[in-house]
Amino acid sequence: MPWKVEPPVSELRLALVHTVRTLGRPVAAAAREFGVSRKTAYKWLGVHGADPAASLDDRPRRPANSPGRTDDAVEQQILAVRDRRNWGPGKIHAHLRASGAVAADALPTARTVARVLARHGRVGRVAPPAAEVQRFERGAPNDLWQIDHQGRVEVARRKLFPLTVIDDHARYLLAYEPLADKTMATAWDVLWRCFAEAGLPKEVLTDNAFNTMGIDRPVGLS
Repeated sequence: MPWKVEPPVSELRLALVHTVRTLGRPVAAAAREFGVSRKTAYKWLGVHGADPAASLDDRPRRPANSPGRTDDAVEQQILAVRDRRNWGPGKIHAHLRASGAVAADALPTARTVARVLARHGRVGRVAPPAAEVQRFERGAPNDLWQIDHQGRVEVARRKLFPLTVIDDHARYLLAYEPLADKTMATAWDVLWRCFAEAGLPKEVLTDNAFNTMGIDRPVGLS
């Protein structure tokens, strides 16, 4: 069964007008044939009779003039306060009234302020501008190592403190060693192995468990 394709609305209406005016069919019969009321049929006939070149499409319902609409200058002040302060309709209305920025006879109600904000897409909290992202990654391997003791873990009923060594260029994990304590003497054993495998870092960044050092070679090497 083929799909039923309806012609455009304006063509249907023009066909009804042609059926009545050219073929001489009664309005009631034409209305039944096209599935509309007689009142609607007479309306289309009237539009076409007043201006045969006029379109029979539905016309917008919006009025040509809106005498009650808020003045454009007042709307711009409302939007400026919103963008600057990120306030809601009530506070914006109170601010405009207290500051005298808008004459009392031109000041819209708080509800109208809300409609202005909605019409211009200012509904909802305005997100602050995104801060520039600052990254720690260095440009090459061994430019900076980050060393840190992680939280205590329990392995085979022993309390251990994992030590991590990360190359900051690619976030590569050079070492992850569960140690028995947080002393520097114990940590050095791990660091020496890292030096032997990856070379010497230009800088080492640590928290309070160590010291933050800018070094050309690890402390303790001759």
